[in-house]
Amino acid sequence: MKIEKLKGKRSKPYRVRVNFKAYYFATKNAALKFKLEAKASPDSFEPVRRERKSLLQFANEYLERKSIDLKYASRLKYSESLRLYISPQLGHCDLGDIRRLRVEEFKMWLFRKEISLSSKNFHFNFFKSLLKDAFQLELIAKNPALGVRGFPKPEPVQKSWSEQELMQFLSFHESNPRLVLYLLAANVPCRLGELFGLKRSDIDFENMIIHIQRSYDQKAKELSTTKTKTKRVVHLPDEVAKYLVQYLSLTESEFVIPRDLPGLLDPKHASRVLKVDCKKAGVRPIRFHDLRHTWATLFVAKTGNPLHAQRILGHKSLGMTARYAHTNLEQIKNHRNTLTVVPKTIVDREEQTPILNCHKIVTNSDR
Repeated sequence: MKIEKLKGKRSKPYRVRVNFKAYYFATKNAALKFKLEAKASPDSFEPVRRERKSLLQFANEYLERKSIDLKYASRLKYSESLRLYISPQLGHCDLGDIRRLRVEEFKMWLFRKEISLSSKNFHFNFFKSLLKDAFQLELIAKNPALGVRGFPKPEPVQKSWSEQELMQFLSFHESNPRLVLYLLAANVPCRLGELFGLKRSDIDFENMIIHIQRSYDQKAKELSTTKTKTKRVVHLPDEVAKYLVQYLSLTESEFVIPRDLPGLLDPKHASRVLKVDCKKAGVRPIRFHDLRHTWATLFVAKTGNPLHAQRILGHKSLGMTARYAHTNLEQIKNHRNTLTVVPKTIVDREEQTPILNCHKIVTNSDR
């Protein structure tokens, strides 16, 4: 039994554990007084009887509790992670028997698996979330995964086109039936599911705006809320609006992107079809979602305003927008004169050219 000082700003930073139960105090003197009382009368503190559960049993209960907040695709991804990676290694273990060494061993086992780095981090972070939740529910006395880091991420790779590449691609596919999809993705930065969930009624040609209200869930094969579960408005460029008016007059589908679009019977085929079209146009192949990165990069490079980009993209944080906008030094250099506060009289006064002389400024007239 000892007094622990917790890190960070807390109203009660001192903790004392008695029979696997934690008690918190605002001052060290109060914690010390409680510790002495607990030692004097240990029988007054009943031991916490923890229910023994296997990790697999607790993980299924965890997913059932979180299912209300998770979309179908996310639930499926977590279930597969549990079934294929976590359960074969640690599913049979009791929560109380998992120690730091088992956590490290599981991490090394994932490291040796021939899967992508992002998948390794996903499975390991899900496992850490299970242990953290078990600790918060007081099913285990200590979180053995606390402080164990995930796998280091490599430097981000360029995931966007230049303006010339984008123009070359769109110009080449002017007669392609999938042009409406590419044109919207390049100029109205929606996610793929949001484009497939876009209806005619969502486009307001009078005010030149598009209402993003729903998304098409590829796994569940149904319409659902957007990724961030919020609605937003995106402004429609004039040239894109002219094309959409002509395009929609030739179709009778309720959706802007019809379900019988050649090569796109399912949205998951979009990246595969895009790579084929990239090869035909002679441009660098990218994923479909990278068109969204391209828009963010070009928008921030031209306007220098990531806050507007964040709102249009529908991101909850500016940090996520920064990951999308792949700006380089040349683009930053183009904005060097965006904000320049110099009186015109100083610029035009050539005869009074200031010269820095260590301790004072000397002008030509003072020589």
